[in-house]
Amino acid sequence: MKKKESLYDNHGYAQLFSKYVFGERILAGWQQWLIFGGFTAMVVAGTIKMGLLFPALLVIMVIGGPILVSILWNTQLGIYLMMIMAFMLSVINRLLPNIPAGIGIDLMILIMVTGMVYRSYKKKDWSSWQSPVSIPLALWGAMNVIELFNPIAASRVAWLFVIRPALGYMMLFFLTYSMLKSKKQVQGLFFFFLAMNLFTALWGIYQFMFGYFDWEMAEIIRKDAVHLV
Repeated sequence: MKKKESLYDNHGYAQLFSKYVFGERILAGWQQWLIFGGFTAMVVAGTIKMGLLFPALLVIMVIGGPILVSILWNTQLGIYLMMIMAFMLSVINRLLPNIPAGIGIDLMILIMVTGMVYRSYKKKDWSSWQSPVSIPLALWGAMNVIELFNPIAASRVAWLFVIRPALGYMMLFFLTYSMLKSKKQVQGLFFFFLAMNLFTALWGIYQFMFGYFDWEMAEIIRKDAVHLV
């Protein structure tokens, strides 16, 4: 008698999971209801405990997860997305004041650098890290790291907040340098930068002529910054 083939025969877990994702296998009806019921209960419980912040975080995870995986291998996509996020940072902070959006930019830089280091190691090609300003940048980064051991430093915690942009944003040079391979790419990045600045300027003109949106004014009042605007 022929042995019945097990569900896991000849398939790794990752390969089996991909078959369900792409519709090559279908869960049984009770399994689908079990997953949907559990997911619904999780959303309801999270919303009750955290309010609308929980579904907002859930949407961010569903959309942001694939994006973060994509920028690991596609530096150009990551640079453009990071520029959009940088321009929209104040809007994000006002709409979702409890979410540290600035850390999201740092995370994107870290993911892109990780992908770039891996590709360089895999291909044994470190040319993306070699440029006329690589040594000065390396010395600048090393100096900032050494400052951790400064005996008269007022605060190690303050050093941590300084080192984040000092090293993280410096990595943007290497990321952008590795991305720009042609004159067309340089022009594309330049015009995209101009377009984002134009959008920001138009937003400022709208604020000047018609005032702030309610959610913008609520954030300004919350931070006691009315006298600044």
